[in-house]
Amino acid sequence: MKDTKTVFVTGATGFVGRHLLAAVIHKRLANKFNFILLSRREVPVNPDFQLVVADLCDEDVVRKQVRKSDVVIHLASVLDSSDKNLEKVNVDASLDILRSLKKGAKFIFLSSATVNYPIKTRYANSKLIVEKRIKESNINYTIIRPSWIYGNGSRSFEKLLNYAKNSRVIPVINQMIQPVFVGDVVDLIINSTDKYDRETIEIAGEKIAYQSFVERIAAFFGKKPLVVRLPYVFFWLLFNASQILPIKILTKDSLVDFEYSTNVDLKLLKKKYGVTPKSVDVVLSEKLIE
Repeated sequence: MKDTKTVFVTGATGFVGRHLLAAVIHKRLANKFNFILLSRREVPVNPDFQLVVADLCDEDVVRKQVRKSDVVIHLASVLDSSDKNLEKVNVDASLDILRSLKKGAKFIFLSSATVNYPIKTRYANSKLIVEKRIKESNINYTIIRPSWIYGNGSRSFEKLLNYAKNSRVIPVINQMIQPVFVGDVVDLIINSTDKYDRETIEIAGEKIAYQSFVERIAAFFGKKPLVVRLPYVFFWLLFNASQILPIKILTKDSLVDFEYSTNVDLKLLKKKYGVTPKSVDVVLSEKLIE
């Protein structure tokens, strides 16, 4: 009988992390793996999981867990490019994990499709730096580059849901997007524990107009708001105006997302990796959001 593998998960209590743990329980993977979760605060967890309460930048604690793990799933990161601790968390802590991996361990790194944008935010640059160092190393890895991940528990998606349910008029960017459901990203993470060695995988959903995405979600909840498409210049002006206001209406990261679109080849994703992300219609029909 094979020994149970130890899996160390950073960002376990975040948006993607919570969905990952729910999938682990649903798929009964706790019988196959010994899961150790890193959290900055004490939170209730399933008894099948071991919780380690520490900051990602607590080198001694994190190194100890990484060195005894067969698989490290690194989800934790700072998303806001204006955060002064971004490089400390996204780059320094990530590279320390990379250096601490034991021989033969698998490193699953959640990056971002924004690394492909012509103009890169601090967040995208931080992911790109770590990607480069991972690829230069001799470790076994899978780098996952998702587009915008949506699902319950995402702050940005919950905000959109609130607008869809309660607003009569919703202004949106006149743009095509490729949102990917969180469950599809989680499935790819789980499959990467024993597949896709030394691969960088871009994952996204169907290409859909932002307006249509919002309208379909609103219709699912029995709402029919007026969704107004606005040009990029409107949001550029809004961002610059918000710089002198006490409340930031729009972040630089959002502005860059509005300017560029992901362009993931879904046929290649299916042919090479056997991955077919759910369309928004399927997600809604299966009642995977609420």
